[in-house]
This record gives sequence, structure tokens and C-alpha cells, in this order.
Amino acid sequence: MRAPRCWMPLALTLLLAGSGFAGNHNRPLKVASLNIERAVFDTEEGKRGVEELSRKLEPQQMELKALSAEIDSLNQRLKDRSAAMSDADRTGLQAEIDTKQKSLNSSVQKLKEQSQAGRRQVRDRIVEQIASIVVSIAKKKRLDAILDTSPGAAQDTGKFWPDGLVIWSSGPDVALKEAASTKPEADITDSIVQKYNSTHP
Repeated sequence: MRAPRCWMPLALTLLLAGSGFAGNHNRPLKVASLNIERAVFDTEEGKRGVEELSRKLEPQQMELKALSAEIDSLNQRLKDRSAAMSDADRTGLQAEIDTKQKSLNSSVQKLKEQSQAGRRQVRDRIVEQIASIVVSIAKKKRLDAILDTSPGAAQDTGKFWPDGLVIWSSGPDVALKEAASTKPEADITDSIVQKYNSTHP
């Protein structure tokens, strides 16, 4: 499966950078893990991006909270006064609640989509610059492969990377299936974050 467009710059950079660095594979593979999602959003730039997105969406979140409170109030009124209401009033109030609830559900979904799109923009801005750091650390540690340990990566191999969990390998002679099934000996996520923060203050 091809990697989604948002990850293609990193996948391509890692692929090209790794192709010229072949190690000695007459030994067990040296594999590290990297939670690329955490690496991106643990950087200072990633944190700032998420905070800016949260501030941008806050007015809409407040509107949705107010609408939700209004619906709760209407539901309580229906519950408390239903017996004393005429059928027409009860039906009218229920219709008003249903209309507002439908509007709330739609708005919540739109806000969720906006939030996801905003996070993708933050991620895309950072992810291309992380590629060179990943390769640099991989070469320094003489790694044969790096596996993605982001949430959901193991359940949906190939979603982000063409070779499943393997997001980088040292050369074409690395057996990707063997690399993917090798237990990582180190997690380089924090090293990536620290290096990124020092070079992108």
C-alpha cells in the first residue's frame, strides 16, 4: 500500500537517504523504534502548533458547549413539565430539541474534522524536517532499520509506510520482514525530539 500523501515527503526522503547506507548483515539486525506521531507533537514547534490550533477553535468549542447546555435545559423542561403540557406543546418542544441536537451533532463533527486537518498541517510542517535527523541518528547508531511505533501502526501496517512498520532501512539488502519482526533494542523518539528542538528553536 502506498503511503498517504501527508507522509510521502518523509517516506521518500527516508527511502532515498537509506538506499546508500548499507551495513554488514552477517550479524543480527540492529533495529530501533520511533513513535513518529509523538516525535512530531513533542517538539516545541509541534506543541506551539497544537496550542495555536486550540486557541483558534476555542470560540467554536464554547458555542457548542452553550448549545449542549441549552439542549440539556430543554430536555429537563420536557421531563419536568411533560405531564402538564398539551400534546401540541410536547411535540413542539421535542421537535425543537431534535433540531438543536442534530445541529449540535453536525457541528461537533465539523469541529472534529477541522481539528484533524489542523493537526495534519502542523505535522506536515514538521515531518519533512525530521527526516534528515532520523537518518543522521540512524547512521550514527549504525542501525539497520527503524520501526514506527505510533498508535495504530501495528494494527494497520502499510497505512503510512510502503513497507509496513519499517520506516527506514540501511539498504536494499535488509530483509524488511525480518526487520519488522525484530524486537527494537532502543527507542530513538526522545533523541529525535531533542535534536529537532536544538536545531529548530
